Amino acid sequence: MDENGDVGMAQSLLIKPNGEYDSAGGFINGLGYPIELRPKVNYELLRRVKPYEVGYAKGAAVLIRREAYLQVGGFDNRFFFYYDETDLSYRMRKAGWRIYVVPSSLVFHIGLGSYIPNKEYFVLYYMERNHLFFLWKNMRSRFIPALAWSLAGAMKEGNNKRRIVRLRGLRDSIKLVMGLKISEPFNT
Repeated sequence: MDENGDVGMAQSLLIKPNGEYDSAGGFINGLGYPIELRPKVNYELLRRVKPYEVGYAKGAAVLIRREAYLQVGGFDNRFFFYYDETDLSYRMRKAGWRIYVVPSSLVFHIGLGSYIPNKEYFVLYYMERNHLFFLWKNMRSRFIPALAWSLAGAMKEGNNKRRIVRLRGLRDSIKLVMGLKISEPFNT
């Protein structure tokens, strides 16, 4: 980053304990979903590659330039869990900062390694809620179609508990959009 003044974020290569890729960087697609890169090559080989530009950096192991962070307003604490780094990356790129993965920096990452009761529902809720809120903030024209799609998916959910969790995520995303306070539904 010292050699490249326009780089706002630099992510390490993230590897799961079993040797699979967790993240080699990623891009945000037109529907607002982060798409992780998981190359078909051994990570030891990829570590020899020069740093490369990506659309967003995963926050598990990332270096953030202070100037860029402050310029875009830092993390949005309304995200709490999931999409926080996606939102920050999106705003940085929009402001003209570049984002890189540095494969020679290797980090073994245990995603959701902490004990979280009801982990499946925890992830489902925050992914549903924060994806919609991300769209509202950054890709507003896609918010209503995504909301309708998510609502249809929740209503077709065969598992009643999953349906309730998804609907709660949808409701809370609308509250966030309206500027209302919400209480976090999970105690971690």
